[in-house]
Amino acid sequence: MKSYGRPRCGRAPPAAGGPGPGRRRIAVTQCIGGTPRGAVCRARPTAARLRRACAAAALALLAAAACPARADKLVLKTGRTFEGRLVRHDPDRVVFEIHMDGMVLKATYPADRVAAVRRARLYADTLYYVVPIRGRIGEEVNADVLKRCLDLAADNVVGEVPDAVLLDISSPGGELTELMRLLGALRAYPSLRIVAYVRSAASAAAVLAMGCREIVVAPGASIGGAVIYRRTPWGTPANIEEKMQSFWRATFRAVAARAGHDPLLMEGMMRTDLVLSTVTTSDGRPKVVEGGAGRPLKPAGRILTLSADEAVACGLALGVADRPVDCNRLLGLGQWQELMPRAAANLFDAWRQRAAEARRRYRRLFDKAVALYDEAMAEHPGQFEYTVDGQTGLFVPASKARWRRQSDRCCDALRRAEDCLDRADRIREAHPRLRLATGFVEDLRAKCVRLREAVEADYDRPDRPDPSVAEKRAGGK
Repeated sequence: MKSYGRPRCGRAPPAAGGPGPGRRRIAVTQCIGGTPRGAVCRARPTAARLRRACAAAALALLAAAACPARADKLVLKTGRTFEGRLVRHDPDRVVFEIHMDGMVLKATYPADRVAAVRRARLYADTLYYVVPIRGRIGEEVNADVLKRCLDLAADNVVGEVPDAVLLDISSPGGELTELMRLLGALRAYPSLRIVAYVRSAASAAAVLAMGCREIVVAPGASIGGAVIYRRTPWGTPANIEEKMQSFWRATFRAVAARAGHDPLLMEGMMRTDLVLSTVTTSDGRPKVVEGGAGRPLKPAGRILTLSADEAVACGLALGVADRPVDCNRLLGLGQWQELMPRAAANLFDAWRQRAAEARRRYRRLFDKAVALYDEAMAEHPGQFEYTVDGQTGLFVPASKARWRRQSDRCCDALRRAEDCLDRADRIREAHPRLRLATGFVEDLRAKCVRLREAVEADYDRPDRPDPSVAEKRAGGK
């Protein structure tokens, strides 16, 4: 048998007569590499090994075809969609690794350019989508933005439809007209399972929560106090007539009944004279009844506002969940994963930024108009003393020039103030949903117009004789 000598890979040569007692057979190796030391050795493939390798490769290809690689998806507002890996998702930017034609590109996009980000399903077959309802309805919560958020979920933008849409509500209420638009937006998506997750819902926000078929409350939550009032042009609340109160009560009772909630709860949130209590039905469910026959829920003289435990006890809420992610058990769903994290939050943040900027510009223009009005009052020609010719009763030339100079300055300041108010009106017209207060603006405009017209009417006063001088001359004669 041919002797191999000492192999380069450092293994002992096989014995001439076989392994012998106490020895084991060593597979013949093929050495690769040009140097004796550090050479790489691999086992010489056999037919059995080749068959096993081919079978494993075929199984891997079949598995890859049956289970495509999971990838995150990035959807821009322009409509472009990328697949890859989400690196970072902040309120102001999104960092995404784009996988394209075998290349990996890392890109950073401002959050306001991103429509949605969908994380690949790693462990869950159920998805939920969070829409934050934070702040005053009509000012920080807008129905148009809510529609855009629900469009993302319903239109299958990222290839998935959520099993539940959670309205994460923390709001003190707001405008009735905007509330009705929000309720209309919810009714426009019957295919979506929309659930209210209530942290704090007062007034109009309580009605919005009761417009959802299912309600889950956070620990320490409160819901109720849906008292109706109107806002004056100056932004202050005022009571409305009883006939309008009756109309809105009937409207909100219908909202609660349509969502499957007891209309008496809605009525108790708006009326102080109603007495409510809860009883247990034959099937063990709680039921709200009028009067004090059961466990007291609302005494007379109070508006109904429910705590988290009371909302569950009276049957309004399904239960208490610490976080939105913990609502799955109460909704009868298994382990789930959030779809498009912060997509809805980014839309509302962009709206709030635009609204806040519009309010700041509106307020700055009003403050500037007030300052210009004060400047006009300071420049009013009637604030100064003038010299009158004792013979003619006319202003001397220097006083005449000063009168007209002060009149011009006063009118110029008033015109600039009116221009600021006109620009403020254009901002209000461009953002009708903000309900910007108009009472102060209109009052100031009326003052500016009255003062400017009075100054313009007296512009030629120096050319008119002073009546007091004429009287003195007549008395002297």
